[in-house]
Amino acid sequence: RVYEDAKAGTILLEFYETNSANGRRSRKRVSLGHTDRAKAVQQANETAKSFEVGMKPRAADPTLGELFDIYGREVTPRKSEGKQRHDRRCIEMFERALGRDRRVLSLNLRDWERLIQDRSEGRLAPAGSRREGGVGNRQVEYDLKFLLAVFNWARRAGDGDGNVLLERNPFQGFPLPKERSPQRPALSA
Repeated sequence: RVYEDAKAGTILLEFYETNSANGRRSRKRVSLGHTDRAKAVQQANETAKSFEVGMKPRAADPTLGELFDIYGREVTPRKSEGKQRHDRRCIEMFERALGRDRRVLSLNLRDWERLIQDRSEGRLAPAGSRREGGVGNRQVEYDLKFLLAVFNWARRAGDGDGNVLLERNPFQGFPLPKERSPQRPALSA
């Protein structure tokens, strides 16, 4: 079935698929990335037809480079100059750390924790950085939130053919480093 999602402002395609390993059925929702009702009905019919011949709708699994290229072209230019510079620094840094050809859905908790540790200890820094040593938790959190924003955007963005750019955010729910709240006594003893 297809239906409009008022919050996201797009049309969603919903279908059920059976897990071959355990036989359980699960509901899947895919953003079509547009609001054209006639086109959505046509895409739903094509999806249903693909199930008839034993095919599944294409699940997107882009590389980091592909996703960063699209995000940098479509989203980054709409941001302020400072945010655009941060986006470009993060894209370069994360491509270097994880690999431009790395499949996004292959990322896991070990990658997340390594990014945090490498950034905190200074082994990972933007190109041309003259800063010695690592950065604080606040900067690490800011950089990782960029990565989460890219993945969350890709989950909602369509490719024009009824497929989302990314099926799920591989880093969803992982803990972000937080700056400890400093104790600042107002009065002496």
